[in-house]
Amino acid sequence: MDGIQKAIEQKLFAIPELALGQLLRKKLKQHGIDVSDDQGKQFAKDAMSGKSRFEIPHLGDALIDIEITKEESEDLISKIDRFLRMTSRRLPKNPGRHRSTVVAQFEEGLARPAPVAN
Repeated sequence: MDGIQKAIEQKLFAIPELALGQLLRKKLKQHGIDVSDDQGKQFAKDAMSGKSRFEIPHLGDALIDIEITKEESEDLISKIDRFLRMTSRRLPKNPGRHRSTVVAQFEEGLARPAPVAN
């Protein structure tokens, strides 16, 4: 059971990246740019670690500005929190105990100022 629990916990901690990846894909789509689920997840992972510029191979050197509003951030956090609350009632060993940590890490990642480009 310990192996299953660890796998569940790893997936729970990946939820913010998945949610942010979906939002980034949606934002890019609004600019007419399609990226794969995997690219969206990677952009999200990079963004949460502080990266603010991303390469999209088929765009060359084109620059696209994407803004995530405070409302979008709050909505994303709320959705993640709701999902984790729902999940915590259904999984073994109450993985909901990780909910506050997952949400806090995600909020911290969104609040981190973007690095200034050199």
